[in-house]
Amino acid sequence: MSEAATMDYAKNILGLPVPHVLSWNAKADGSKVGAEYILMEYLQGMELHKMNMHGSRMRVLRGTGCRLGVQIHAVSFFPDRSIYYKEDVSPELQQRPLYAEGVEGDGSDRFRIGPCVNSDIWRGKRSFVGRRSWPLARYVVLHQAVIEIEKQWLANFAVPRNPRDIFYRPNHDEEPDTHIRLLDKILAIIPSILPPDELCAPMLWHTNLQATNIFVSSEGPPDIASIVGWQGISVGPLFLQATFAQCIEYCGDDRITIVPLKHILRFFQTYQRRTAYLKREEKLARLHKYYEACIMQRNALFTAQMTYPHMDRIVTFIMRASQTWYNGTHTVRQALLDFEKDWNDLAPGKPFPISWDANEVARHCKAYPKLAEYEWRVRVLAKGLFLGLDGWVTNEEYDDVTRRNQYNIKHWKSRWGGPYPFQDGGRSWYLL
Repeated sequence: MSEAATMDYAKNILGLPVPHVLSWNAKADGSKVGAEYILMEYLQGMELHKMNMHGSRMRVLRGTGCRLGVQIHAVSFFPDRSIYYKEDVSPELQQRPLYAEGVEGDGSDRFRIGPCVNSDIWRGKRSFVGRRSWPLARYVVLHQAVIEIEKQWLANFAVPRNPRDIFYRPNHDEEPDTHIRLLDKILAIIPSILPPDELCAPMLWHTNLQATNIFVSSEGPPDIASIVGWQGISVGPLFLQATFAQCIEYCGDDRITIVPLKHILRFFQTYQRRTAYLKREEKLARLHKYYEACIMQRNALFTAQMTYPHMDRIVTFIMRASQTWYNGTHTVRQALLDFEKDWNDLAPGKPFPISWDANEVARHCKAYPKLAEYEWRVRVLAKGLFLGLDGWVTNEEYDDVTRRNQYNIKHWKSRWGGPYPFQDGGRSWYLL
């Protein structure tokens, strides 16, 4: 229900290039096809990722792409939840306003804010917890509700791996109680590190703007024709929502810096392919900075979010808080220890709200370097194979990636800190 309503809102209220929804059904039992579905108009053009990084694709991203962060982020809503058609929410929610107090906008006659469709709440067996816990989520900040639901999932559904399982990782806490205690520490610290109220305002933002979710017109000047991938898109705090579009964000080669490219290329004159690679990387880095400058010029709140002290650390910490069973506790625990060191800068005048068990810290400090090295190797693998979240690849690239992945499996070393991650039997973020 929410995905269809959100697409309708984005298309007809925000004026975004979104496909027209022809028909939809959110209940499998009442569907003629025996499943939930959304039927939308056929999309003309091609996916952005199929265009090369020269010429047309760059013009699309520099032009229309830079407007998206302004249009989709136009108004502040009532609470942190998801958009629905008015008739699809409870009578209680129908009586509530669509927008925050003092905010005027179109669509109040057709749309309302209802239960959140954030995947952190509903993936796997969290859906059972989420249904029972949703009244709780109405009265606390969304990310706090997500963590409370995660605690209940850990207590009722988390299954530790058998030490003889090939995917069992030493020093990778497998006891649910350990994770729950860590989440309690996270809940204690979050109120002290939240940014000002204006950066916590509930906003709508498409957080999955990958090149596979953007269609470009096939005729006339290159332009964005349609944006898809609206499943799971919800209203949330600005500082968590206002992310870079993945099709533009550059997180690449450390050699791409403010140093002029000609100085870098001196070291690679005999490596033509590497020179071409670095030129392409520089182009991507420049596009990232261009997008950043455009959005910051047109959106004062985005500028405030981008320049707020320690914002990257705060966002990463909160986003990972509900993923400890998948990622392990070490990353979040290390973030907490780092916060303690910098507490006077993060929360001036406030006491550090948590205490540590000395043995826990000692075990962590001993195990963390190896665990961090393993994570680094996994990131390198994912980047080299061009994998999305949980090992996702496009249909066109699947055979080639599978072939290269099999090669990597054969040459993986167990001494690198853990099992090869992208093979049958590994943990799935979507299914945990």
